Amino acid sequence: MLALAPLSLLPGLEGVNIMDLIFYAIFIFVSMAIFTLFGQRIQVWRLLSQVKASVRKLKMMRDEGRRIAVERLGELGGDEGVAEKVDRFIEHFAIEPESMDPAGVVWKLERILDVREQKFLDEVRRMAPKASDEEVHNLEGLLEAALALNALYKIVRHYYLLGKRTASLFIIAQLQMLMPLIMKMARAYADALVAFREGQPIGDGIGALVAAKLMHGKPFKPLV
Repeated sequence: MLALAPLSLLPGLEGVNIMDLIFYAIFIFVSMAIFTLFGQRIQVWRLLSQVKASVRKLKMMRDEGRRIAVERLGELGGDEGVAEKVDRFIEHFAIEPESMDPAGVVWKLERILDVREQKFLDEVRRMAPKASDEEVHNLEGLLEAALALNALYKIVRHYYLLGKRTASLFIIAQLQMLMPLIMKMARAYADALVAFREGQPIGDGIGALVAAKLMHGKPFKPLV
């Protein structure tokens, strides 16, 4: 049986087996080849797995928002078809006016927002006929939060599938970098769902509530 002699011709390699050197050289070459040929694809797979987890969380938030809306509308007189009405509602979207319109866009945007709000309130009144005016506005806010969660989920899912289909590192990397901000927005909308369901004040409404509590039971005089 023949044995390979140790490398004694080069300084520092005395006693080193040539088979070990060959193995190390092959390992380094194969590793470099893999990372050269498949490095970008491996990175795409890693980023896709991270984005996929966020998409799954967004879907859970969207479904929870829909469930809360259906449940609350059912408590206020919603019929058996309220779930389908909620599904139709959260798919609503408004098209903004052209920003380059020389006639101006502010008044047009104001008109669109006014019509949108009135349409939402009318739709809520039809879905919850037993709701008071305050409850109608709370329900409208609840449904808008559910609508926003649905929009976030669909937009993120669209770019996730686009990046997955094209294996584009640029699309997936940009989406992955934006996901912390998107998830923070989604959590804010998810928290708003509970607040609107319970009728808790949000934003400017809490200032009036604090002022009312401070004034309660105190003497006052009417303003002339």
